[in-house]
Amino acid sequence: MCDTFSLLGLASARPEREQALMQVLDAIRHEPAANWSVAELGRQVGLSNTQLHRSCQRLYGRAPAQRVFDIRMQVARERLRQGQRVAEVDSELGYQEVANFSRRFSQYFG
Repeated sequence: MCDTFSLLGLASARPEREQALMQVLDAIRHEPAANWSVAELGRQVGLSNTQLHRSCQRLYGRAPAQRVFDIRMQVARERLRQGQRVAEVDSELGYQEVANFSRRFSQYFG
C-alpha cells in the first residue's frame, strides 16, 4: 500500500530530515550558549522555519525554540549533578544573571 510520501518521492527525505535535525540538536548540547535561533536551526538542517516547526512538533511534540530550551535545561541539570557551581553553569548556557537562570531552572524542573 502506497502512502502520500511514497507517491511524491518524499519517503526517503523524511528520515534524512530527522537525522539532520537530530544532529543539530546534538550540536546544541555541545554548544548550549550559542544563539540558536529558529532561522539558524533551519539553515543548519536545510529547512524553512515552517518545515522545521512541523518536524520538531512531529518528533518531539515541541516547537524548535522550546526544544532548544529543553536541551539547555537538560545540560544544566547534568552539569549541576556533576558538581559544577550554578554560576558556572548559567554562564555556560548564556545567561547573564544567576537569578534569571535559577528561576527558569526551578520553573522547568519544579
